[in-house]
Amino acid sequence: MKIAVLGAGAVGCFFGGLLAEQGQSVILITRPAHAEAITSQGLGIHEGERTRFIHAVKATTDSSALADAGLVLCCVKADQVVQAAEAIRTYTHHGVPVLALQNGLTSADHLANRLPDHQVWPVLVYAAIGMKAAGIVAHRGGHTLCLDQRARATSWHPSLVGELIALDHSDDMTAARWRKLIVNCVLNALSAVAQKSYGELMQVPSMMDVMDALFYECAAVAAACEVAIDPGLRDDILHIVRTMPEQYSSTAQDIARGRVTEIEEFNGFIMQKGREHQVPTPVNTTLYTLTKAIEVP
Repeated sequence: MKIAVLGAGAVGCFFGGLLAEQGQSVILITRPAHAEAITSQGLGIHEGERTRFIHAVKATTDSSALADAGLVLCCVKADQVVQAAEAIRTYTHHGVPVLALQNGLTSADHLANRLPDHQVWPVLVYAAIGMKAAGIVAHRGGHTLCLDQRARATSWHPSLVGELIALDHSDDMTAARWRKLIVNCVLNALSAVAQKSYGELMQVPSMMDVMDALFYECAAVAAACEVAIDPGLRDDILHIVRTMPEQYSSTAQDIARGRVTEIEEFNGFIMQKGREHQVPTPVNTTLYTLTKAIEVP
């Protein structure tokens, strides 16, 4: 089965590359610089001091490569959902499943609303990655995809199974998506505004106080939305910081590259829901505002 990865940046290239290494037929639809580099030298995965190159994966800039795909991994940013949906509608067959490897609680839903003839599955990504250079992904930890438990019964699920990708399955994807949202809210804006890695953030006095304030605001908003958050998530976030100290958040990477961020889907979403439910979110609002202030207009 042909797997097409639409919007292949760090996430799409990394997991697309792993799928190719697991024996799947994969084509990455990506930016020109990445497509050119991958076509000429293979897809690079940089880990530690070593870079390995995957030559089994193909890359292009042309969305028509979606044609004949049996599975689509949609990895675009939140502001690119409309264009992605149009490309999927135009080039794929009726009913082709779409896995939405996207941040936030709303992106996958927006995609599903625009693709009524496709089954869209939200997928949560747990991996510390970023683009090191054109066609080369820096991987600093994690290789997990979290899916709905019901995905096990689908015809496409076996194509994800292999030694390189860890699959986690949840029987409550709403709660799972909120957990990932809170992780993003606690780490993304702080790393972006400071332009520091997670490890560098933890060297700043009182940083834990700010992280705790973000966490408990998010948990209060989740509770108001009738979603219970396990207090142990706080420790899970600290584990991420301690095991991936060199990682910069995706929002920090966007700011550094002069790109539009997804802060609306993170702290902006918490701020909005807080207003709706009359839950104060002063720290999330502050981090959201500071991120918007340094974001490219």
